[in-house]
Amino acid sequence: LSLQLEAPIWQALKAAGSAHKLTPNSLVLALFAASLSCWSENESFLINLTTFQRLPLHPEVNQLVGDFTSLNLLEIPPRQGLLADWASQIQKQLWLDLEHSLYSGVEVLRDLRPHGHSGTAPVVFTGLLGQSLPDLPLGAELVFAQTQTPQVWLDCQASESAQGLHVNWDYLAELFPPDLPQALFETFEQLLRRLADSPPEWQTPLSQKAILGLLNSPDQAP
Repeated sequence: LSLQLEAPIWQALKAAGSAHKLTPNSLVLALFAASLSCWSENESFLINLTTFQRLPLHPEVNQLVGDFTSLNLLEIPPRQGLLADWASQIQKQLWLDLEHSLYSGVEVLRDLRPHGHSGTAPVVFTGLLGQSLPDLPLGAELVFAQTQTPQVWLDCQASESAQGLHVNWDYLAELFPPDLPQALFETFEQLLRRLADSPPEWQTPLSQKAILGLLNSPDQAP
């Protein structure tokens, strides 16, 4: 599943998020979490965030070729209060987590297993916002992309270019009811567009009824 938010809409959404001191990555992450929470039996859950961690352990580390991905387990709090305040809470938790990034998500899961946790966090968010993607050489066009990672059920990748916001979801279809991924994705896309068009609705009370009602309500002028 994929979507592109056109550049003017993406700029409007970033401006609305900035008014609440949200970075673009935190903004999209929070709306991803809000979409999941509407369809999850658990209001609080974990999202696995991929981060880039090339530690300066050697003077030639920048010349190394390899996978420097590290994982951060972000706790999504229960829905409460206003959408903007909830998104800010998620951003603050993320910043706090990143201060302890040497304790990786893999180690956290390993340490949780003796306490009854399943030891998995199968929903992933990869945010590349603020890092404009270069144009493909020779006029090439990306027509298909897919990530496949063991123990991952749903992988959301967000990036941006001069054309706007690009989001791609890869998921393991066998684990979901037939129409659920599409419903989740449509909820997410509608939230992105709605909150770009109508910034005051960042003050929406954060309940499942309010979020889904927001998407089903008539369009309002920004």
